[in-house]
Amino acid sequence: MPVIARPRPRGWYGRVANFFGFAEPFAGPMPLMTHRQFARAILPLFEEEIAERSAKIPPRVMALVKRIPKSVVRSIKKVQFMPQSEEKVGIRAETVPSWYTRTLPKSKRKLLLGRARFVRRVPFIKLFSGGAAHGTMAANVKTPFHEAGHELESFLFRDRELGRLLWSLYEEDPNAVLGFQRVTSVRMRDPHEVLAETAARRVFKRAGWPRWGEAYDAAPEWAKWAVEEAIKRAGGVP
Repeated sequence: MPVIARPRPRGWYGRVANFFGFAEPFAGPMPLMTHRQFARAILPLFEEEIAERSAKIPPRVMALVKRIPKSVVRSIKKVQFMPQSEEKVGIRAETVPSWYTRTLPKSKRKLLLGRARFVRRVPFIKLFSGGAAHGTMAANVKTPFHEAGHELESFLFRDRELGRLLWSLYEEDPNAVLGFQRVTSVRMRDPHEVLAETAARRVFKRAGWPRWGEAYDAAPEWAKWAVEEAIKRAGGVP
């Protein structure tokens, strides 16, 4: 399993860093997921789509997961399933993309991510299974790909100028965003949600799921361009 951890600073630099207090404590190696582990983790969401359950991952699910860049999948530490409760209805998943954590002060960052903040990306994805909030299994299945889309946009939001450009494009193109919301039945409050949803629909379209591929065609052109740019910066799709 791939492991990424920040090494303990040594030598004179380490002593100075420790003295002034800006050296991060050593977190130790943390396991990150592979494509196969990610596919196996989200397999329970496909119970209605896949009749046979076997030791092997169904090729259709693997084809979906393979449409996500390897660097994005490996940035996820864990997928955790939570029982759906009345308070949780409407919250399909919870994740913290790295572009967001970098905007927080270190105290809040530490509180939010704990020891996992020293790994490259988000520590885990929480999925609330049982009783889809949007009324269909499709919404349940699409959730992990939407959250992977949030992490994919981290490659874009390292560039502040590009971040400002995406916000301006989102504000200048309200009709396209509203049309995309109607097609997907998902409320999108900011360009981050539009990009994550566009990335998720692109995964299904490229893997040959025409029902969700049609929604990708309705996405704003700037969102399609941004998703392709993010994939390029993430190292491309294997």
